[in-house]
Amino acid sequence: MQKYYEKFIIYEKKLVCFINKNFSIDGSMTNNMNEDNGIDEKHNNITKLFGTDGIRGKADSELFSENSLKKIVKAIWKWSLDDGLEMKAIVARDTRISSPKIINVLKKEFVKLFDEVIDVGVVPTPGLAYLSYLKKSIGIMITASHNSSDDNGIKVFLNGRKLSNAQEDAIEQFYYSDFDKVYKDLDKNQIANISAIDNSLRKEFVNEYIEWLLKRAGQYNTRVVFDCANGAFSGFGDSLLKKVFPNSIIINNKPDGMNINNNCGAMHPEGVCTAVVENNAELGVAFDGDGDRAVFCDENGELMNGDYIIGFFAKELSPNGVVYTEYSNKGLDLFLEEEGINYFRVECGDKNVAKEMDARGFSFGGEESGHYIFSDNLLIGDGLVSAIKLIELLNKKKIKLSQLRRFKLLPQERVNVDVKEKKDFSLIEGVEEAIRRCYEELGNKARVFLRYSGTEMKARVLVEAEDKRDCERFAHYIANLIKNSN
Repeated sequence: MQKYYEKFIIYEKKLVCFINKNFSIDGSMTNNMNEDNGIDEKHNNITKLFGTDGIRGKADSELFSENSLKKIVKAIWKWSLDDGLEMKAIVARDTRISSPKIINVLKKEFVKLFDEVIDVGVVPTPGLAYLSYLKKSIGIMITASHNSSDDNGIKVFLNGRKLSNAQEDAIEQFYYSDFDKVYKDLDKNQIANISAIDNSLRKEFVNEYIEWLLKRAGQYNTRVVFDCANGAFSGFGDSLLKKVFPNSIIINNKPDGMNINNNCGAMHPEGVCTAVVENNAELGVAFDGDGDRAVFCDENGELMNGDYIIGFFAKELSPNGVVYTEYSNKGLDLFLEEEGINYFRVECGDKNVAKEMDARGFSFGGEESGHYIFSDNLLIGDGLVSAIKLIELLNKKKIKLSQLRRFKLLPQERVNVDVKEKKDFSLIEGVEEAIRRCYEELGNKARVFLRYSGTEMKARVLVEAEDKRDCERFAHYIANLIKNSN
């Protein structure tokens, strides 16, 4: 039997297994990928402040204490000063109960250090990103995205783009430095003028975002169910969703601070699936809490795997190549090979997809979890723009969403393991041998991917193979090895 396992490499406390020298279990390299494999400068740096998508943790943790939040603002200010950036910031939040308190602390500190600070209130993350781009400002989004209401986080943007790993590293370095000494070393003239937060501009800024989207969108008679996840899109039903889709039905748009992502939205799409059938709709769209991702269900109320959406967008919008992450199914690889479309896998995270797209000049990339990124949309995930583009293409081709299931997805099993410590996988007894045995038994259509969550104390195990029972057997076996090592 051919031996598919070749070697292990320690990479960001993950175990990377290269198969036949051109495919890795973490998806950082495929048969279409060159040696730089799209991985950036943060490659070997385990951060303490920033995770996969910004800063995130329990809202009542030390991370979001007043002292810590002040240090975060000072670190952003110092980085901005060193990089010669304009001292302008736009802050926004989602609907979770802890967001107002966090944003108030941040604003008080920002006005001490920045020339201009605008609070635009509750807007989706892509809206904040657009305003950051439009106003050439730093954007601060208070959100924990798809997480439950007891979590919160901070996403940082510069001119509409998420920060690079190098920029995050710089902020993190300042966060952990002695700020008392930093201030003593500064001449008073170097500190930016104190300004008042101009809340009068909030409505003006939000309207600019709405008008920008409406100009790009047009109007569609498609009967759509939108699930707002009781999150950031909840307040945009009449002003935005109904104007683009006048026949739409909107659910879960009554946030109370605690119900964001609670049995609704992208993390619990069963609600939108049911609503599509009950309302005889043509499709359903479920946003996550901050609106940067969208999960779709078809006219029959059946959930669409995100890889079908990626395959469709790739063929229609980006035939020269597409970028996606290690979580995408190998069935997508095989489909794109048949279509003659190059594909490139990168590390988990929409900003990694965006970076590779930008480097290669591709029009589209995405994550099967619902982040879809378009080169004409600031290279950020936007749930509503994704829905608009999808419906526009479906109408143009006169097809239904269910018709996008054009290829076979290989069975997968995913297991999340709570951990106390993020140990190197290769140092956990039995893990290497289990992966080796998986490839030896199941052949080159098998795929194993291990990683630690960038936002939670969890190990994530994914096994893909032709037989679901084999996926379950190896995934749970490896998961138990990790669990028993903690």
